[in-house]
Amino acid sequence: MRIKMIVLICLLSFGLIACSTEKSPKDNSDSSDHTHKQAQQDLKQYSQDPDKDSDQDFDLVGRLIEESDDQINININGKEVLIPKSKSFAVKGSHNNLKNQLVKVEIGNHNQQAEEMELTALAKADRDGVYEKNDDETKIIGKYISETDKDITIQVKNGDKTYLKSPDYKIEGKLPSKQLKGKIVRLELQKNNKVKSLEYKQEDQNVE
Repeated sequence: MRIKMIVLICLLSFGLIACSTEKSPKDNSDSSDHTHKQAQQDLKQYSQDPDKDSDQDFDLVGRLIEESDDQINININGKEVLIPKSKSFAVKGSHNNLKNQLVKVEIGNHNQQAEEMELTALAKADRDGVYEKNDDETKIIGKYISETDKDITIQVKNGDKTYLKSPDYKIEGKLPSKQLKGKIVRLELQKNNKVKSLEYKQEDQNVE
């Protein structure tokens, strides 16, 4: 009887040790998820969007290398960046082929996946710098050359263009601390081709 008790105690002890050292499937899953999160790069490091430091979605700007069913590969100033697509991913605008074009990709802050992609204003612009136009206004993008109290001169593919300012002319967005000369700016023109507003966007700067 005493021998049976000793054997039973030994078996119970061995079983407890085995249970304590065996990792459950849930533990393995948690470990795997943690490793995956660590391996996923933080896309905010490639963004010039002011919203990247908030809980808002943010943008990445670069040249599209290739696109597959589940990810986008873009070149951001010489660095290849892979962006996973969200299930609701969409291309904005009607474009047959965006390969090798400058694109803006909206990234969801919560999952860092591509939600939307479209051509940048620079890529859309024609030789006169026009990237958007309707019956009420024309939007132009180009390099800032000079400005007076009455007019603004910018450089586009067709050369320098000078536009008169409207009486209600205003500056939108935050301007850089350095001089605007040589920077890319956007102008909004009224029906009479007078400048209603000037806007500086960081996403337009230093893109290749």
